[in-house]
Amino acid sequence: MARSRVLLCLHFAQELEKFKFIIQKLNAEVVVATDMKPAYSNDERWWNTASWANGIEVKNFPLPSRPWYYHLARFIDDYRFFQNLPQSDYYKNRMIPESYRKYKWVFPFISWLPLAWLKRLYRPHRYLQDFISEFNPDLVITSSLAFPPFHIATELALIAQSKKIPVVCMIHNWDALTTKGKMYPVPDLTFCWNDFHEKELVSYHGIPKSKIVKVGAFSLEEWFMPRKITPRDKFCEKYGLDPKKPFVTYLSSSQSIAGDELDAVEQVRDVLKDWQFVVRPHPDKLDTLSGIWGIITIPRSGEAPTDEEAFQLAYDTYIHSAALYGVNTTSMLEAMILGRPVYRISTDSPDTTDKCLHFQKLLPLLDGKGYEKIREWLGIGERKPSEVIIAVLKVSYPQLFD
Repeated sequence: MARSRVLLCLHFAQELEKFKFIIQKLNAEVVVATDMKPAYSNDERWWNTASWANGIEVKNFPLPSRPWYYHLARFIDDYRFFQNLPQSDYYKNRMIPESYRKYKWVFPFISWLPLAWLKRLYRPHRYLQDFISEFNPDLVITSSLAFPPFHIATELALIAQSKKIPVVCMIHNWDALTTKGKMYPVPDLTFCWNDFHEKELVSYHGIPKSKIVKVGAFSLEEWFMPRKITPRDKFCEKYGLDPKKPFVTYLSSSQSIAGDELDAVEQVRDVLKDWQFVVRPHPDKLDTLSGIWGIITIPRSGEAPTDEEAFQLAYDTYIHSAALYGVNTTSMLEAMILGRPVYRISTDSPDTTDKCLHFQKLLPLLDGKGYEKIREWLGIGERKPSEVIIAVLKVSYPQLFD
């Protein structure tokens, strides 16, 4: 009996790790469609070591050009979305393309014109239509459709729906629904984390509640699984730390969220001057943060926890830290899942922290005791999120499992 065919639309192949347990339980023929390459130093290592992904074909598509009327229609959609969203000015301004900003004064007028419907005139490029026809998937899964119109997931979802192929959206991060843009098109089914995801989908994106299923943070499922810990003596020896003394870890955020973070790192280092101080740099910050006096950077290259080696290093760093500090990063969630005390660092950029919608929801947990509530906050119940997703798919699309 032939296996069902599933098309998974991601930005880059390493995002597969967030869907690993779902894909394994689907037991389907999977093709991954991407349009980006990550700037992580462990990119090649992931390709060489992700043995679980053997047999999964990854196709990287060039970004198609779109007509002016499609860009205009999507821009109007996103502009209206952010104007009605109680979001910080940083995110409201970020969605405006650089070439549009000199016309900012006219946006309030054109946003009320009935032009958003123009996007319905757009027909995705022939090479994408041919790809869908050739692969003929039984299901299309997208990581998010709430992005401005420069990723191919929207095109592939539009083609699939025109062919009556079901499109399922799986929200894999905590900020995707309030920092990117308006979801388009409306998927046939959406899996999200928790209550606030559901509220955002209904209130801001107009997704019917009947098309939403809360399953918990499936993309963080691996952090809840037990694994061996590298002995503290061995870990500390490798990175030049004294195993008999505690150390604290600063969790770096992206450049766009927290700037270069030099002041924040030095602030924590100076306050906790009697402690050993580790910085876990964001992949785009290694060169900036590695040269600060009195700190140890772990890892020593800009990597994300996508392959086994990088994941184990992040796991060990969190576990052996006496406490962890950060501005606004998913690493804070990961550390709390492992039962570690996590604290926030205040900055002079409240637009990306205190005034930011998704961060406001996390703030109550950043008092050093958030690990006590993180499982509930993430929407994790008694069953694993991937198990819930598969159970729902079996009911909604039984043909996938025949």
